[in-house]
Amino acid sequence: MKKDPAGVYEKMDYKSKEYYRNKIKELSEETKISEVYIANKCLDLALNVSFHETFNAKQTHIGYYLISDGIDELRKEIVGAADLSRPGTCGQVPMQHRVGKYILYNFILTAILSTLFGAYIYRECMNAAVSIITFILIFIPVSEICIQLINYILSKKVKPKLIPKLDFSGGIPEEAAAFVIIPTLIKSKEKVKELIKKLEVYYLANKSDNIYFALLGDCSECKNEEEDFDEEIIETGLQEIEKLNTKYDTETWKSPLAKGGMSQSDRGDLTRPISRFHFLYRKRKWNPSQKCYMGWERKRGLICDFNIFLTDRKDNFRVNTIAEGEIPDIQYVITLDSDTNLVLGSAAELIGAAAHILNKPVTDASKNTVIEGYGIIQPRVGIDLVSSRKSLFTKIYGGLGGTNLYENAVSDVYQDNFDEGIFTGKGIYNLKVFNEVLNNRIPENTVLSHDLLEGNYLRCRPCN
Repeated sequence: MKKDPAGVYEKMDYKSKEYYRNKIKELSEETKISEVYIANKCLDLALNVSFHETFNAKQTHIGYYLISDGIDELRKEIVGAADLSRPGTCGQVPMQHRVGKYILYNFILTAILSTLFGAYIYRECMNAAVSIITFILIFIPVSEICIQLINYILSKKVKPKLIPKLDFSGGIPEEAAAFVIIPTLIKSKEKVKELIKKLEVYYLANKSDNIYFALLGDCSECKNEEEDFDEEIIETGLQEIEKLNTKYDTETWKSPLAKGGMSQSDRGDLTRPISRFHFLYRKRKWNPSQKCYMGWERKRGLICDFNIFLTDRKDNFRVNTIAEGEIPDIQYVITLDSDTNLVLGSAAELIGAAAHILNKPVTDASKNTVIEGYGIIQPRVGIDLVSSRKSLFTKIYGGLGGTNLYENAVSDVYQDNFDEGIFTGKGIYNLKVFNEVLNNRIPENTVLSHDLLEGNYLRCRPCN
């Protein structure tokens, strides 16, 4: 496995390596073929792929044949094409078939239960019109029950899929540099202090080179383009960010200009304290639909403006503490809600997952969507112990609070069955692919809840 031609296996974390080895073990038990033989076949397929006329980099990685699209090719090599139809050695069911079956079973089960209920109403009142109306009214509620039932069955039947990750516990490399952002509406200086304090906690829990932190402040809807409280918010934001950068200025930063072709003395001149924390505050623009001044496209527009600044250096912010050339090229952005925490070491795990060769997004030029890999990776979101006991509602719906150290993988029905999940607005995304796919894709003043659309265009994967 260490001979992986892509050079990825050695860089993965322990859980990912173990996941690969367990897949070989499962194949060995299923086919009654030696684990060593299966591992060698994975290596042969990865080594021989360069002789094909068309191949992508992912096919040079042994994991492509163990946990990805190349599994059928591996099975064909170890059991033969003729044996793929035998129970226990069949390849993956094509995606369109899985989706078709899921929808069909949901529809059939819903129709049967709704018809039975309609027939019961007809037997009781002997009125066909009432029976039909009852069938129509109950169809959607019954469909929700059926979906939950089928999802529960699938979660018990299909094994959870662990997402492979690179091991960045020792530090984030420059080629995987990331920004952690909190995009949110700000109306008071107290809110600014609270959120900047959160940035400090995120930093202390995820200290590493090449991770930067920013509070993206969105302006509230107003009748005027600028309000008096804006100055208070801006002044507080700048002061608090300056305090953090002064407090944690022990590390040094070197400009990319200092690399190569310069003397040691010249390089030393370009070394200065790093600004790891930043504050940005938006300008208001007149919105004819809402008939007021507000931030363009609300939260979606705030994130888009930030992305455009990072990629094209086009600044649409009223206040922006990020200086030109101060940070390296950013590859990933971790976006969080104001009520979300970035727990210990989670940033390195998210970046490691996004940087893994099997998870890197591939776009279709004609459709301008991600067709392979994932543009967004979403962490599993839980509720802390205190919040889970705050009210009767959280006790019922919050589930188990706190951190369960004994869970390695958690099943996600959509990911495990359809290789794609649902984006809920918190996670890590590939900056350049996000801009490439979603630039001018959604018309202005048409969408308020944008997460689902972004997840569909970019392909989202839940990360356990």
